[in-house]
Amino acid sequence: AALKQAAASPRLVAPARRLGVARDLARAAEAGDDFATAEAALRDALAVLAERKDDLLSAGPFASPAEYHREVGTVHEHLGKALAARKKLPDAVAAFADAARTFADPARGNDPLAAARVDWNLSGVLVATGDHAAALERVDAFLKRKP
Repeated sequence: AALKQAAASPRLVAPARRLGVARDLARAAEAGDDFATAEAALRDALAVLAERKDDLLSAGPFASPAEYHREVGTVHEHLGKALAARKKLPDAVAAFADAARTFADPARGNDPLAAARVDWNLSGVLVATGDHAAALERVDAFLKRKP
């Protein structure tokens, strides 16, 4: 309850702090299987990351642009999990696909192991949507990364 209040506070304006509260709220919500709250917190985190990128890179918690992009990928990945748990499968596919692109891009996230993990998770959501061909493509991408 305290994290929800903190996240909703109009006094929470510093981007690094707002991002931290949103991520903490999302983690707590995920641990308690409250995926609606996790979704809202993760969407807030993505908004902070998008709207305040320059501030976060210049005086925020990220030592490099690659670290910033890995955080973007991680937030998308967690959003995909929350959306899948809520049976919002098309949105989950989109979130996982964004995470996979971010992690796989050498100029951004550059994290092949994370990209493989996301490909694996995305394949499961695609199976749930009935898109078996796309799911097999993601399994193939997973195997090519040799995790």
